[in-house]
Amino acid sequence: MSSSLFPEQSGRSSKPVQTLLEQVRVGGNLETGDLIQIINHFRPTYRRQKVCPQQLPKGTQKFVGRQAEIGQIDTAFQQGQGVVISTIAGMGGIGKTELGIQYALAYRERYKGGILWLNAASGDLATQIVGFVDTYILEMPEEIRGVAQPEFQLRYCLQYWNGRGRVLLILDDVGMESAFREVVELLPPDFRVLVTTRIMGLDAGFFELPLEILPLDAALQLLRGLLGAGRVDGQLVEAEALCESVGRLPLALELMGRYLVGRRLMLLAELGEKLMLEGEVLARDGKQVMTATRGVLAAFEVSWQGLSAAGQQVGMVLGLFGSDGFGWELVAGIGMQVGLAEERVMEARDELYQGHWMQGAGEGLFRLHPLIQQFLEQKMTAAAGQQQQMQQGFVDVLVKIAKTVPSQPTLAKVAELGPTLPHLKTVANKFCEMLSDEDLIWPSLAIARFYHGQGLYGLAEPWYEQSVEITRSALGEEHQDYANSL
Repeated sequence: MSSSLFPEQSGRSSKPVQTLLEQVRVGGNLETGDLIQIINHFRPTYRRQKVCPQQLPKGTQKFVGRQAEIGQIDTAFQQGQGVVISTIAGMGGIGKTELGIQYALAYRERYKGGILWLNAASGDLATQIVGFVDTYILEMPEEIRGVAQPEFQLRYCLQYWNGRGRVLLILDDVGMESAFREVVELLPPDFRVLVTTRIMGLDAGFFELPLEILPLDAALQLLRGLLGAGRVDGQLVEAEALCESVGRLPLALELMGRYLVGRRLMLLAELGEKLMLEGEVLARDGKQVMTATRGVLAAFEVSWQGLSAAGQQVGMVLGLFGSDGFGWELVAGIGMQVGLAEERVMEARDELYQGHWMQGAGEGLFRLHPLIQQFLEQKMTAAAGQQQQMQQGFVDVLVKIAKTVPSQPTLAKVAELGPTLPHLKTVANKFCEMLSDEDLIWPSLAIARFYHGQGLYGLAEPWYEQSVEITRSALGEEHQDYANSL
């Protein structure tokens, strides 16, 4: 940070500039190598403020489940010296913007210099800051407002805003390409910056607060705030099922609750039949007064458009795995089947993980949020010419694994196969027609052996029976594989 930006912190004098320009007469603008020293002579008129000037979205009155996170943000701001930057990171619809607003409302008295919320994706940040300062903090001289470039206007505003009290600047929805760092580097020491982003690890120097889905009790509390405790508690089992069906995502819960508010006679079980990612329940009605500006599908689409081509292609592959955990070696194998180089698949892994498309689920395992899984599956279905190729790659990779399961698997083999089991079931139940005659028996046989090896004979028996029926129906009773299956 240049010391010449803030004269009260600098030992430089403007006198040499005055002497140099004393006899100069020009008909237009005069440019010099030290514009800041010249504009320092135009002193602003400060606007009288009875209360802390702030520019914040309204925020919800039904805020639940994030009090601990508010405290964590404040602790991070109190520990740092000079400009302190904190980030709230998470998937679309997780409640990052709302948390930022609620922090500002909870601690507004601490920020006497002002609170400013900016949408980082909606326009030039420097221009937005200058407009706020000019409106609420000081009256910018016409010589600066009409002549100086936006960068110099920003420097001027920050120079005279400095020292007026601590300032909270909230930069909402910051992406990897956002030009927020150029603004942050100019900020005076009184600033605290709160960034919301969908990107994990946006900057190693920032305190990061990863935001997770709501716990079930908080999700139910959010519904109670919208629908009333009697309606929720009177149908508690159905309410819990609804919360789980949308993965306890705050945006989905709020949209679901608002939909039910206008349908007082609808049972919660009836709503479960209407819950589709692209349906009206999870869409943002323009008449609703709420913090979120998009529905769930639209929020995911914004993140999707920011992915690389490889990230989108691998993301569609992930839609095949359902909501169960999966190991990355499966994804890499399918990626190679559809023509993606291993390096590109690994780059996509990092991009998807940083963008909160998938979460860690134990050592070497990942998991998808149920609504994310629906979104990715829809993208794959809509990808002309790619869906069948990806599904075939999924089948081929899992059949190779199935063939490695011996008739008497060891405990080590059982543990290794465990995360793959749900996906073998998907192949056996959903993609059976994509199996060759030679491979037809293997998925159901591998599942049966998995259970049999643990002594779970009741669970193994239906899969043995399925392998018999599949081979009999497809190959006939004279085929050798039918005899083997018996």
